[in-house]
Amino acid sequence: MSSDFYTTSIVPYSGIIIKICRAYTDSQEDFDDYYQEVCLQIWKSKDQFRGDSKWSTWIYRLSLNICLTLVRKKKKHVSFLTTML
Repeated sequence: MSSDFYTTSIVPYSGIIIKICRAYTDSQEDFDDYYQEVCLQIWKSKDQFRGDSKWSTWIYRLSLNICLTLVRKKKKHVSFLTTML
């Protein structure tokens, strides 16, 4: 990820990302992982932004979807581990 993209396209909207990541995590370690994953996915899918909505709306939806996906994965992993015991 280029530092230009990060400083111009992510940092100004980091409040949105932080708010969503905090809502779906209960530890600093999980928050850091979720925040990093959201930033990575924003960078990877930036070319798919069509401009139908504002950039901030797109960031919000992308952040929310990524966090929900990570929560589901975590629940599946925990369920799998408890059934193995």
